[in-house]
Amino acid sequence: MGRQGSDVLTISQAIYSSMQVADAFFLGADVLQMGTDQIKVNELARAYFEKAKDSKEMSEFIWGRRKPIIISHNVVGSLSQQYDKMSKSNPESCLYIDDSPEEVKKKIDNAYCQEGEEKNGLLEILKFLIFSNHENLNGTPIPINFETKNGLLTFNTYKDFEDLWRKKEISVTELKQNVTILVNKLIQPIREHFEHDFYARDLLAQVKNFRH
Repeated sequence: MGRQGSDVLTISQAIYSSMQVADAFFLGADVLQMGTDQIKVNELARAYFEKAKDSKEMSEFIWGRRKPIIISHNVVGSLSQQYDKMSKSNPESCLYIDDSPEEVKKKIDNAYCQEGEEKNGLLEILKFLIFSNHENLNGTPIPINFETKNGLLTFNTYKDFEDLWRKKEISVTELKQNVTILVNKLIQPIREHFEHDFYARDLLAQVKNFRH
């Protein structure tokens, strides 16, 4: 379970996994959307459903529920120096979809990043969130522009960017400036949704209370 996928669990890991499964059914979730590090927990929820529906004692717990669908997405690395996944328990290590433009800029400006390195949170944001969302319906890439000291660069794929990054032809400052622009552009429609939809605004306020 969890990040390492080990077959040997501590008591706390076993209890926590059970609580995650219980959450899925108490919330009546039809879709379990989590990172690939949580796929075993999601599979456990589906296995529990199959077992419970044939048990007189357990069937009441899942009454009216559907067997949940699993959608797994890439786990984006932390913005902090110690490489790990983003964690909501450390707000400076992650980006929230409701972060203001100023908050996004501050977090990215402070993010750990070494010129030319192959793996960090900023590069994964660019790879999994930016480039993966720049495609036409037929799968062809939508070019992404980067402002640099050498002028405007255009990339069709993440690999195009990566080739120059590894050659150190793009600086850390240039990376951070462009990722800030692209992230803010990506989440701006989400900000507007929470601003104009009163139900979404109230729900967001509840979620923010849970963070504290």
